[in-house]
Amino acid sequence: MWWLMVQDLVRTLSLDPALDYAEVRVGQSMSVPDRSTVEVSRGAAGPDDLFNPGSGVVLLNVDCWEHSESDEWGDGYAALARLERHVVAALMDWQREYDPADLDGADMVVDEVSVQPDLDAFRPSVGSRLAVRINWQRSM
Repeated sequence: MWWLMVQDLVRTLSLDPALDYAEVRVGQSMSVPDRSTVEVSRGAAGPDDLFNPGSGVVLLNVDCWEHSESDEWGDGYAALARLERHVVAALMDWQREYDPADLDGADMVVDEVSVQPDLDAFRPSVGSRLAVRINWQRSM
């Protein structure tokens, strides 16, 4: 299920006009992006989430990256906040508009979104990880 969700979310983000300035891709690069980037990857999963064919929880990581050469660190923060707002809005749209057929007939609900900052460890790039928890259940 997680792979179907990654693919469908990446497609949704890629088609969102509000994110047309950002590169959207599957997986995490080994280097810190130097432009507006959104990376979607799998989060942690327990055995119940892997082997239960009828329902479960999928955790996805949505990494948001911005790059700013400005001497004002707030400029990078402002750009990152804008990107995060667009990504969260697209997540909510995805939840409302997804097609269960794209998820092997499953219904899903975005249950929780939490944010983990990068603590300015990669300046002049600045990033955050949106940890997205999704509950899903196959229609019977």
